[in-house]
Amino acid sequence: MSDPVAAPADLALFMGLPAVDEGRATLLLALAQGFCEDVVLPLPASAKGVVLAAAARAYSNPQQNTAENTGPYGVSRTASVYLTRMERATLRRGAGLGGAGSVSVLAVAANAVQSVTVAATAGTFALILDGVATAPIAFDASAADVQAALSALPNVGPGNVVVTGAFVVTFVNALGNTEVSLLTADASALTGTVTVAVVSVGVAGPGANLPPWDYDYSTREGSAW
Repeated sequence: MSDPVAAPADLALFMGLPAVDEGRATLLLALAQGFCEDVVLPLPASAKGVVLAAAARAYSNPQQNTAENTGPYGVSRTASVYLTRMERATLRRGAGLGGAGSVSVLAVAANAVQSVTVAATAGTFALILDGVATAPIAFDASAADVQAALSALPNVGPGNVVVTGAFVVTFVNALGNTEVSLLTADASALTGTVTVAVVSVGVAGPGANLPPWDYDYSTREGSAW
């Protein structure tokens, strides 16, 4: 759970009490915040009020008898800490999800980035992606040379990889925002070593695999039907 958004003193002020039992208040606030984080994460600014409201209900109702009207129906609960539908909606609106959202933890699109470190004095090496090897790369190759070698791979292609420094390999465009296998190196013709490491894993953004907005759902073309 993230840092507390409300303290026992806040709960006392919220309830109009001179003081509250600190241990009990701390526990109820933590439980209320946990329920809020099950709805949205990170919590929006409006979460403090929701946390205090849920904790205050539990604090003032030790018998744990609760009821809520949901449209034409009445709902009774026995749990001491809970969120009403309105409070859940408040959290979602505060997080920019609108009323239909459920959880705000969405993947953030990211390109796969790997590092290739060459420590050598002579010879050549090759980089391998999913079993396909580049042409030999000189031990003193530039970033442009490494990029050209990787771009020539049939499973990479021109414009889908950018190499900078010595060497940071970023997969972009057709290979962007997706997980890419870790490169391996063949240093058998090299006087030295080649080390490959993951800098960041590629992540597809929300909706990345959805069909285009104008997709014709009346046809079965390209579907698994």
